[in-house]
Amino acid sequence: MEKRLNSDIFLSTFNELEKHFKTAFFHGQWKSFKQMLKEGSRFNPIIKQFKEELFEFTDLRNAIVHNSSNNYRIIAEPHDFVVEQFVDIKNQIVNPKKMDAFFKKVYTCKLTDRIAVPLQLIHNQLISQIPVMNEHNEVVEVLNASTIAYWLASEKTASTESELVLEVLEHKEFKHNFDIVSENTTVFHAAEIFKNSYKKEPIDRYYDTLIITQNGIATEVLKGIIVLSDIAEYL
Repeated sequence: MEKRLNSDIFLSTFNELEKHFKTAFFHGQWKSFKQMLKEGSRFNPIIKQFKEELFEFTDLRNAIVHNSSNNYRIIAEPHDFVVEQFVDIKNQIVNPKKMDAFFKKVYTCKLTDRIAVPLQLIHNQLISQIPVMNEHNEVVEVLNASTIAYWLASEKTASTESELVLEVLEHKEFKHNFDIVSENTTVFHAAEIFKNSYKKEPIDRYYDTLIITQNGIATEVLKGIIVLSDIAEYL
């Protein structure tokens, strides 16, 4: 089988991406590709993530097609690494990684548990963030190792066997510093949630974690939990 030219792969990738943008983000409305990039980057974190690269690819597309002669014969062939990068970006946009990639067992504790319970989880499971559930099995807070350490340091007679989780949470410096997202949330949207959290109260602090459920509802089964470092590459 004859190997496809890089220009053919590049142009077909561009056309596929342009069609995806129109149908997925602009309801089929006609706009130039650059116009879609400019407008889409204001509301869609996926487009925003690759905006600069896609502007460059648009200029390259124009160089390959618009500057040709003799009935639009191809006069330029993109390098292999350029085509590979473009195809990879297209795949990430059309089929973005979602939160189901982070599904795992989530260890929780209850408001009425002794603080020894989450301490044991932190030690045995090597985790730092533990969702706290109320009597209705609803996530109401996230307990982390820092809060427990702060509580231990501030209490002269602290007892891990008698103090309750709800009492330790009173020492939490940044309360309700988390969010709950659905399993269909893309990594790009999750990264945007983390970035936006830095601008909310408390200012200049990211969410401690994002908790994953089927529909982003606090009473649903917890399917996963992520921290900023899990998706840092998408920031």
